[in-house]
Amino acid sequence: MDDKCITAIDLARRADVKPTFLYDILNGKSQNPSAVRLAKVAEALGVSLSRLTHNDSYQSTVPGYALVHALQDVPSFEGNTVVPFSTVRREPHYFRESWLRERLHADAAGLRVFHIQSDCMTPTLSPRDLVLIDITQTHPSPPGIFVLLEHGALVAKRLEYASPRAHAIRVLCDNPTYTPSEYPAGALRIVGRVLWFSREI
Repeated sequence: MDDKCITAIDLARRADVKPTFLYDILNGKSQNPSAVRLAKVAEALGVSLSRLTHNDSYQSTVPGYALVHALQDVPSFEGNTVVPFSTVRREPHYFRESWLRERLHADAAGLRVFHIQSDCMTPTLSPRDLVLIDITQTHPSPPGIFVLLEHGALVAKRLEYASPRAHAIRVLCDNPTYTPSEYPAGALRIVGRVLWFSREI
């Protein structure tokens, strides 16, 4: 999609498929997508179905390293639209496969990279820090730092269940100028858990 300069939401409209269908494919959550819908997507992109389903540009070309894509789109609360939160094209990053597997216990297919934009987690995370997010982990058990969709923006915040029954989630910022808050568990759109970060000196 990047080389066609089209967002997931626009592609879904052109192909007459639900945006969540594309989102699941892009984030490795769809194991057996419909061939009919894939053909519609290929037609909308102006490529063959074969090229769409066997696109080597999404594979690592560096032996021993895994390609991790930038987080581009997230589904809305209703799950029937996709929110493209950035018009800036972010390049993917390569990580050593053995490090992902042995140190983070993570599979590259479920990981995304994202640049922090808010100061709510300073000094732990600062604006422009690069974080590695596991999009398969969307529940704060155990507690940790997560990226969530809040008021149309992606932000990193510390999340924990407010009670043993997990009916509410406490949202905390490490920056003391921000006030903690609490939400019903189903009210938050948690994108994934932050596993690692990198910072420029």
